[in-house]
Amino acid sequence: MPHIDSYRFKKIVIDGQAYKRDIIIHPREGVIDSWWREASHNVLVVDLTQYISDFPQKLIIGVGKYGMMKVPEETESWLAEHDVELTTAKTDKACELYNQSDKTITGAALHLTC
Repeated sequence: MPHIDSYRFKKIVIDGQAYKRDIIIHPREGVIDSWWREASHNVLVVDLTQYISDFPQKLIIGVGKYGMMKVPEETESWLAEHDVELTTAKTDKACELYNQSDKTITGAALHLTC
């Protein structure tokens, strides 16, 4: 299972590999780099479904260093309907939460900038 070694504005290191774009970590699919969203600073349902075919039981969304990315109520409701437990936090805290989680059932979607 992936382990987040470090995070700072615009850079995350996972298992020794550096990434400079937003990413998704999935328990079965691994690291999906270059995660891009249709509405930039909003996480829409399509922004998750286009990258994840089989949702984890828990999803941690890192909303950026300063918390600028938003998760609309529609996305929260859609995840709840699919029995996905959602946690949102600024990305540094989201990284900590992910590392402390049961990675066999937890995924993360991490915004690396603002």
